[in-house]
Amino acid sequence: MTLSINVSKQLDKLYLQVDLQIGKGLTVLLGPSGCGKTTLLNLIAGLIVPDKGEIIFGNKVYYHSETKSHVPVYKRSVGYVFQAPTLFPHLTVKENILYGVGRQAEKELQHLLSLLRIEKLEERMPAQISGGQAQRVALARALITKPNILLLDEPFSSLDNFVRQKVRVDLMNVLKEYNIPGILVTHDLEEALMLGDKIAVMDEGNILQYGLAKEIFSRPANRKVARFVGMKNIYQGRVKETVPNKRVLIEGIKFDVEVPYFPVTEGTKVVFGIRPEDVLYLRPDRDLSIKINTLKARIVDIIDEKSLCRLLLRVTADYYDVEMLLPRHVVDKRGLKAGDFCRVSLQRRSLHIIKD
Repeated sequence: MTLSINVSKQLDKLYLQVDLQIGKGLTVLLGPSGCGKTTLLNLIAGLIVPDKGEIIFGNKVYYHSETKSHVPVYKRSVGYVFQAPTLFPHLTVKENILYGVGRQAEKELQHLLSLLRIEKLEERMPAQISGGQAQRVALARALITKPNILLLDEPFSSLDNFVRQKVRVDLMNVLKEYNIPGILVTHDLEEALMLGDKIAVMDEGNILQYGLAKEIFSRPANRKVARFVGMKNIYQGRVKETVPNKRVLIEGIKFDVEVPYFPVTEGTKVVFGIRPEDVLYLRPDRDLSIKINTLKARIVDIIDEKSLCRLLLRVTADYYDVEMLLPRHVVDKRGLKAGDFCRVSLQRRSLHIIKD
């Protein structure tokens, strides 16, 4: 069933106005702090009442301003997992999960313990388990009621990277098993791309773009979305030539490129971009005759980022013009260092004209 949200709410300096249709799978709310992500979760849960609009799940009206309908929190069948697990310290893991549902849910309890890999912890107290285990317990507690919707407000932010990866996998398995709409608030781009079936990018109480995760990351709707989802390479230019259904040639302020066809008029000023991971390093032995979207650049700096390296490349007289991500082993194998020259390709299929 679909969760339909069309609401507005004034809270201090934030005016939230959202229109979303959310189906099964996980929708990620991505945006800066204070943009309204948690407020939206609280409106869905019934913890905050909208000023106007409607929230409908399937054929059940949770809220409707015209009919003055407002279903209270305890009747909405919504599971909510907060940033902190908030377990009852005086109850065992088993008692925490069963709190509010009773012993009749014993069979479902055993299934959840197994699914979340915490079956050996049911008699332990919260002080005796790790942060990752506590978050799994909180997830089990939210699911044991068999909710219609699962809300997750940055549930992994306090976990270290190793534990976070494991709990993310557990969440993916849970969502496949329960097959209900889930909404996750996060600031983590990797997490959003890994978990999200769809992503809603929010800013200042509005949805800037909503769609499939890969589409949001590779085809951002505007410059603000592009920068937020990590498309660091953004340029300006003018359309020089269009070949319908094939390509568009752009005369850029920094350099010229060919991009996939986009319905745009010749002479129009445009903004275009490419993600750093889509900039292709060309080995020195590659065919030098290839000129399309090929740039000669000087490496200004190499920034270590875990298993990847971010290379800042100078093409013009600016300090740097292009960011490129390479696996660390490639940088080491090629002996790349600041001051070296290299050739890179801005792959045409990865270039995107941004509506700005």
